[in-house]
Amino acid sequence: APAEYRRGLDTNTLRLGARHAFSASSDVIGSFIIQRREEALVDRTIDNLDPLAPIEFALRRQLATDAGVAETQYSHRWSAVSIKAGAGLYLDRTVDRGSIDVTEITFQIPLVNEVIDGRPRVQHRNVFLYSLLPLGERFRLVAGLTAEHFERNGIFERNRVHPKLGVVFEPVDGTVFRAVALRGMKRPLAGNQSIEPTEVAGFNQFFDDANGTTFTRYGVAVDQRFGAALAAGIELSARSLSVPELRGADIVFNPWKERLHRAYLSWLPTPSVSLGIEHYVEFQSRQVPADMNDVSFPRKLDTRFTPLTATWHSPNGLFVRIRSTHVQQEARFPQAGTEGSGGQDAFWLADAQFGYRLAPGRAAISVQIFNLFDREFRFQNTDLVGDPRPPLFAPGRSLMVRLSLSL
Repeated sequence: APAEYRRGLDTNTLRLGARHAFSASSDVIGSFIIQRREEALVDRTIDNLDPLAPIEFALRRQLATDAGVAETQYSHRWSAVSIKAGAGLYLDRTVDRGSIDVTEITFQIPLVNEVIDGRPRVQHRNVFLYSLLPLGERFRLVAGLTAEHFERNGIFERNRVHPKLGVVFEPVDGTVFRAVALRGMKRPLAGNQSIEPTEVAGFNQFFDDANGTTFTRYGVAVDQRFGAALAAGIELSARSLSVPELRGADIVFNPWKERLHRAYLSWLPTPSVSLGIEHYVEFQSRQVPADMNDVSFPRKLDTRFTPLTATWHSPNGLFVRIRSTHVQQEARFPQAGTEGSGGQDAFWLADAQFGYRLAPGRAAISVQIFNLFDREFRFQNTDLVGDPRPPLFAPGRSLMVRLSLSL
């Protein structure tokens, strides 16, 4: 059973950008990022298969990473057709120190003590081309192609060419059908930022997977407007992933499956009041060996949540947002020789936000309260790998003050 898991990340990022317009229809932009990341990880689990001799597995790591990325993109627009072409280079080096300890708990007998002292380096290079091609007044084709090289310190490397194809069809005013089929790779992103297009036909193509993960995504969607005040839509998609995982001294590419669905309804009953309801379904499954007891990551995760949001805006700048969310989740974790262990939970959460717009479109200050009634619940975050991020749902009441400036 899990005994302790803590992961902290301290990041400092400097980004510089430049743009030059050759004409009203063509320009080039550049982005340069330097980043310093310091990460601390503690992962302790206890194996109670033999109650007379429980075993503790403990991983402790300290990592410091210096990264740099340079990207450029050229855009050109004709009367109906547009293209975006670019390239990028990412480099980083890490100092990785820590230990792996296995201990018999009853008599505190050390069974394994392995010191971690590594200097991994990561390199990623890519070139890309995207084009928007109108085919008639109501049909648009989005086509793209990327070529990528990913290498981690000689441990493994991947060279891939990824096609991307999206279609947008508007049969009548107010109705939009979208579809996509694309392949991609999770690249290391300094600051999780890139100037490459992040979506194809409205479908996201950047995910917080493990670096070097390759995936294929298919999706269909329909968006419908009912006059000026009411809109609804549904989006269905699936991803097949090949995720690099370290097993001893070897890299294994583990197949994962995901289904990502979303439906929404938004209504603007008055110019100052907006109401909305959304429903999200996220299902993840991961293949693991039959003898594996890795309880750090679930074997299956079925998550569904439905936020209901009401927002009020005053002409003098005041605004209030209230949100109530119903969450339902079932998780199954690997356990050797069985179908796995796990559990489920269902709960309601409430959030509130109060704010004031100091200058329309330029500055705003707000106070946000998450988990307003301090509810306790069990929830496994769906971001299983990648950079640590704030939890999707606050595990206790928390308050955040935000000041937004637009210069």
